[in-house]
Amino acid sequence: MSRDVAPPVPAIEIRVTGFDQESAAVLAEVADHFNGDHADTVGLMALGAGFSPSEVHSAEIAGVDPHGLDLWVRRTDGVHGPVRLPFDAERPDVDAVRADVFGLIARTRTAVGERVPLTSIEEELASTQDLATFVTTVSAVRDLTPGLRELTVRGGLEGFAPIAPDQFLYLITAAPGGGPVTPGFTMAQLQEAPVADHPPAADYTVRRWRPEADEMDLWVVLHGHDGGVGGWAAEVGVGDPVALWGPRSTYDPPAGTRSVLLVGDETGLPAIATILEQLDEGWTATVVVEAAAPSHAVDLPARPGVEVSWVCRDGEPAGTGTGLVDAVRGLDLDLDGLYAFGAAETRQIAAVRHHLRHERGMAADRTRMTGYWRRRG
Repeated sequence: MSRDVAPPVPAIEIRVTGFDQESAAVLAEVADHFNGDHADTVGLMALGAGFSPSEVHSAEIAGVDPHGLDLWVRRTDGVHGPVRLPFDAERPDVDAVRADVFGLIARTRTAVGERVPLTSIEEELASTQDLATFVTTVSAVRDLTPGLRELTVRGGLEGFAPIAPDQFLYLITAAPGGGPVTPGFTMAQLQEAPVADHPPAADYTVRRWRPEADEMDLWVVLHGHDGGVGGWAAEVGVGDPVALWGPRSTYDPPAGTRSVLLVGDETGLPAIATILEQLDEGWTATVVVEAAAPSHAVDLPARPGVEVSWVCRDGEPAGTGTGLVDAVRGLDLDLDGLYAFGAAETRQIAAVRHHLRHERGMAADRTRMTGYWRRRG
């Protein structure tokens, strides 16, 4: 299987059938994420249809139904067409489909062995095996804007090692069943507990890490409702315990990068701010951020060669509308040496990815657009 970057091609319309509307939307987003950010893993999956590694140039997920996946495979000889990967049995829901997809990846890896390098999904899975769980305590709470709150946690962070400017941790608000997390709690305990007993938890980016004080700052968006970590963060107080699992990262500029395009909504602000602080000498940056209103903007690190644009929703609900992609579409971008990183609502950032990949022609390894959250409905 070739790991060279495929030339720009028209976007494939992903067909999801046989599921309820909500499940179909989630599966379409998962397939789009695989196609956009993990093309090498989809290429590996194609080998499960009987191709040799040298035959497959690239592949995309074109369809999902309860009985299997449809791939669109491009061969190294220029021939392309659909390939069917059936499931072992009918898969009635999202979790069952996910499990079968990862099972397919594992079975294909067993079959091809080391002839094909580990793909991005496999590397991510392998990297999580040794991630630590830190039990710490909220030591300060500060509102940055009407919708963005900074939580400082202190203590219990010995052994934390930074990995990237966008590094994020899985924040667990309580132990399974609702009790407070205590020293010795691990992610394994959460994974082993019944889903019904799982407390609110979500990924949050580290805004600042101060090892000398054994503390870090996390930025949490307040969504205005009672559920999830956002609801917990609206009521959190100094002294409350939390667990943090990680870190992980998606920001990975390839060799030859000289400039970055950073795109996001409020959830992407800590990653964008930290990337700007740590930007390599001589690099330039174009930043586009969507926020509820001008009062929700924050001061981002300023330096020569950095241009920042804010897109305000002006009453439009978060996660709706096309303001973010429209703003990116209007940019005059020099693609030579450009790396694009994005973090926002899943469907909105997917629209940015499609624009950059299929309208601008950016290569897959130079675009990383990640859905940090998903609007329901």
